[in-house]
Amino acid sequence: MAIWQVPFLLVKKEQGYAIDSFLASLQTLSMHFPENPSWSNCLKQFGDIESTCLEISFEDTDVIGEIELRVDIRSITLPQLCAICEFARANDLVLNYEGEVCEATTDKFLTILRSSNAYKFVKDPIRFIEQIEHK
Repeated sequence: MAIWQVPFLLVKKEQGYAIDSFLASLQTLSMHFPENPSWSNCLKQFGDIESTCLEISFEDTDVIGEIELRVDIRSITLPQLCAICEFARANDLVLNYEGEVCEATTDKFLTILRSSNAYKFVKDPIRFIEQIEHK
């Protein structure tokens, strides 16, 4: 993971997915984050691994495992954040960021992104590195 990316897990509020509606919502999400080849046959990757991307693991062809989201603080747009939030709502998912679980809203995303090390790095890389050196 790159320093300009902020990692999240998208977690199901309750067990189980309706696989057909989940796959349909992926079609909508892929308009903002096109599907790309993954390094693993067990993963579907949407977006660019070096930028904003979702990686969805499948334990079987129709059993969804983990959903990892990495947001590129350098290039994420509000329409992309809205698409991620809509995907989360459509699939009854919440955000898990550093152990904190919350609803996937644009306001919450923006709050987390603005307080992240990725944001601090992108805003002022030299100062960020100097602060790390002095710890």
